[in-house]
Amino acid sequence: MQGVESIAEVGERPADPVNLDCVLKQLDSMLDCMKVLEVETQLLQCNLTTCFTHPDKMAALAEGRW
Repeated sequence: MQGVESIAEVGERPADPVNLDCVLKQLDSMLDCMKVLEVETQLLQCNLTTCFTHPDKMAALAEGRW
C-alpha cells in the first residue's frame, strides 16, 4: 500500500502558483487565432458555395478573367 500513500501525498501538495497574466495572454492569443480561423472558414464556405452554384464563374475566377 506504499504506492497508494504516495498518490495521496501528491494530491495533498499545493499546486504550482499560476501566473494569471500569462494565462490571460495565452487565452487572448487563442481568441485571436480562433477569429482568424472563423474568417478563413467563412471564405472557404463562400468559395465552396460558388463552386457548386456557379461553376462557370469559378472557372473564370481560376483563369483570372473575373
